[in-house]
Amino acid sequence: MSKRNLLALLCAAALCLSGCFSSRVPPAVSLDPVAGLKASVDFFDIGADPYAAIPAENQPYGYTHLTDGQKILYRLLEHITLTPVEAGAIDATFSDDDMNRAFTAYFFDNYDTRFFHQLYKFSTHLYNDQPIYTTFELEPASRDLVALQTEMDVIVDGIMAAAPPDMTDYQKVRYLCETLADLIAYNEAAVPESEGYVNNEENQLCAYAYGALKNHSAICDGYAQAFAYVGKKMGLQIVTVFGTADNGEVKQSHAWNKVKLDGEWYAVDLTWYDMDVLRNKVFLLAADNEIADSHIEEEGANYYGFSFFPFPAANGHTYNALRQDGMCFSSADAAVSALLSRLTAGDRFVQLKLESEALMIETIDRINSYYDSEVELPRLADSLWCKVIETHAPSCTLIVQRVDVRFVSVYDE
Repeated sequence: MSKRNLLALLCAAALCLSGCFSSRVPPAVSLDPVAGLKASVDFFDIGADPYAAIPAENQPYGYTHLTDGQKILYRLLEHITLTPVEAGAIDATFSDDDMNRAFTAYFFDNYDTRFFHQLYKFSTHLYNDQPIYTTFELEPASRDLVALQTEMDVIVDGIMAAAPPDMTDYQKVRYLCETLADLIAYNEAAVPESEGYVNNEENQLCAYAYGALKNHSAICDGYAQAFAYVGKKMGLQIVTVFGTADNGEVKQSHAWNKVKLDGEWYAVDLTWYDMDVLRNKVFLLAADNEIADSHIEEEGANYYGFSFFPFPAANGHTYNALRQDGMCFSSADAAVSALLSRLTAGDRFVQLKLESEALMIETIDRINSYYDSEVELPRLADSLWCKVIETHAPSCTLIVQRVDVRFVSVYDE
């Protein structure tokens, strides 16, 4: 064998041996290109589900109508809509239906903070036409929304600090309704459907909790958002309801609230409660059927035309305001007796609630039986005249006003 052939053979053997006995193992290489792409992305961490340990009946109402995947997007919105993040990505993908449902549920549950919501552009990152993750990018805002919310929270902190300690949820509702009704005035010029509508920035703010609490001026949206915003900070479970209000003369779009007390929902319309001359308790902690003639709900929670779950049904009666105030009666005699007592004590307006419409009619007849033909008004006692100024059949309530009558004698000289 030649030296050249022997050298070639030895070299080949050395190569084989080095391949067989080397201790160096090449690193594993992923054959999944999607995993490789995701490995280069710093995904936003939304953390564990904060509602997982909370019974479903106490979770945000819209949230309970979502799938597990949709809840991920909902919780992302919780993180970024009020505390802005310039851009980011989340290791999940969503269909158009997922997006619609999650956005609808989130903005329904958080309608009271919608003035402060940061806006984002969402995009789906694709690989070979298959969605692999979702990105979001902050849209520029026209105002410093974080600063404005901080400003409003100072007002809210003052309202909460002035509240009596250790209140029940029912007492919180009563305190809040009274406080906000004292603080806010209805602004007819800010209602887009009104003839005297004035379109300026101050009136536009009347449709938000910020305008109601900061400028003390609101329309129904502002009242409803203010009640929900402060109430939720006080630990109440509140949703905002949309629909149409019908006062018998005009129909227009309207917003009001529902609050959950001891497992039952009640309707609260702070706008209609805050009347010019009295606090109308028909609309304070009412059942749906008690205000159905004037408050017509939309089909369900609606966000930009997409609706997929109904509003909660308000069927509670225990915490009805008039019932709790001892002004709900099961007999006409008891109602008239209470009316006389309140008017004698100096009340100008008295609201009575009866257990049935028949009893309401009987009570009205009983009041009118004291008719004084000389002044053409019922007289319940000496120098105490009154008149029924409003009745409401669905809630079996009536409002009675005390009337001051003065006799003037004219003598010929």
